[in-house]
Amino acid sequence: MLLKSKHLLFFTIFFAFSFKGKSQCPKSDAWVGGRLSGDFVKVVFQNQNHINADRFCSGIKRETRIDSFQVMIIRDTTLIFKCKNISQAFNADFKNFIKSVELNDKILFYSIWGTDYDGAKVYLNPLEYRIME
Repeated sequence: MLLKSKHLLFFTIFFAFSFKGKSQCPKSDAWVGGRLSGDFVKVVFQNQNHINADRFCSGIKRETRIDSFQVMIIRDTTLIFKCKNISQAFNADFKNFIKSVELNDKILFYSIWGTDYDGAKVYLNPLEYRIME
């Protein structure tokens, strides 16, 4: 019986250290204005200022800082705007351009890079929005 207890203690300690630091949390999600993707009312989109990202891990909301992203706007099949943005805040060029978006324009955010709460660099899934009235 004592032998079984020692083995049980060994395996308990082994597994505790083996999985320490290995997160079972899902990947962070990026979003704009509370939406992961989909339709955006034009005036609501025009009032957005940045991309956010977070994830829930063990019931705790963990923030992910956005370091950079690229954005393009497509009208019908024509690329009408494209830029790279450093930081999570929309740069001045993009903020000015979104004043001119029209019905059915598509806004794509891609190459979204961030820094997770633990300092790890993370790549986030692209976002796609369609402007509606």
